[in-house]
Amino acid sequence: MRLALVIYFIPFFFVYNPALLIRGKVAEVVAVLFTVMVGIAVVAAALQGYLIGLGDPGNDMLGWLSHANLRAGGLSLATMPAS
Repeated sequence: MRLALVIYFIPFFFVYNPALLIRGKVAEVVAVLFTVMVGIAVVAAALQGYLIGLGDPGNDMLGWLSHANLRAGGLSLATMPAS
């Protein structure tokens, strides 16, 4: 369920950013697709609870804080508007 949660948000990204529907300049579409893919991968890794180099959040506060930052950063990448 944690991994599938990211799939729920993808249709909202299409509405939020028309470049994901391949409407716009080629460079803009490529840049938006790349940032959304990275953002979704980061959010999925944070929700799953493991990212290479970061590891399992465990019981320490720093682990939970870093995973919360990953979620926020991934969502901000995925919802970044086209310029």
